[in-house]
Amino acid sequence: MTRFVRLSLVLVLVLGLAAPAAAQGPGVFVRPDCTTLTAPVTGQTWCFDATARAVKVWNGTAYDSAPVPPTSSALGGYTIRNLVGQNDATTPNTKFGYSADLVQLRNPTDGAIVVRVNTGTLTNDTGLAGSSADGRDQAAAFSASIYIHFYFIWNGTTLATLSSTVAPPTGPTLPTGYTHWAYAAPIRYNATPLLVKSRMRGVQVVYEAFQSGVSAGTSTTEVSVDVSAVVPANALAFFLNTENSLTTDATAGRTLDTRLTIRYITGVDFHRNRAGVANTGIAGVFQAASGTTVLVPNIGQAFIYLYVDVAGAVTGITRAAAIDVLGYVVPNGGE
Repeated sequence: MTRFVRLSLVLVLVLGLAAPAAAQGPGVFVRPDCTTLTAPVTGQTWCFDATARAVKVWNGTAYDSAPVPPTSSALGGYTIRNLVGQNDATTPNTKFGYSADLVQLRNPTDGAIVVRVNTGTLTNDTGLAGSSADGRDQAAAFSASIYIHFYFIWNGTTLATLSSTVAPPTGPTLPTGYTHWAYAAPIRYNATPLLVKSRMRGVQVVYEAFQSGVSAGTSTTEVSVDVSAVVPANALAFFLNTENSLTTDATAGRTLDTRLTIRYITGVDFHRNRAGVANTGIAGVFQAASGTTVLVPNIGQAFIYLYVDVAGAVTGITRAAAIDVLGYVVPNGGE
């Protein structure tokens, strides 16, 4: 309809087409005073008021100014560039600081965006009751064993932070006066409870210390490993480090060539870490494959592991798989 109105006005104004003295239904007209038109149709009679220099449309009782589309796009999604963050040096258990080179914040009501650059480090205090800027978005304290989602927020003059239990797309409950938010990342709030020491780096969150997924694993059949305690539900993927070690007894001739295998779809190998061992009669011969790191798609906050033997005897050989979670990838618009 907007294109029709624009084209019609151009024809009227440029080509000098004359409008009839009275409106006999829908149409586009030019008048010094739009009220001189008779028999207008609601929503279908448009008039360029030459005196007011405005496009108007009949609403059933009067002529309203017609909505004018924006001349340039001011709509979009949230995004962050070069996000950097970590636990606060003084109060690491409850405070988390982060910064970004660029933050594009979105108003969830109308989709309007605001861009801020060179934010400097802003610190969120999860112990500050809210909804409060640089605090949490709820009055009650956060429960243990959850993920806390951190945001940048904007009120027209001030860039601040907010922590919430709610991930995008719903997002946080904004403090009074704040209209826009941009998602930074989720951080684990453990059973103690405290914020697990982590580093935000772009779209990645990396633990300062690895989080154990499997310790001394031995299974030769598929085992599904739940990592929900160290990988948030909204993570796109997570990093695993795998170590594969084999140890023999004292019997000569013990050999084994095997692969520590990672899957995220049952029956389909995704990643393999191979190790082999051979014994000539000395107890405790040990062989370990070097650790490898792999990025695994987050499918239900879990992965599958098992040993798949290539060749050799199994009796008298002890397997020990160590699989640790190093971090995860988050959907903050920088991916």
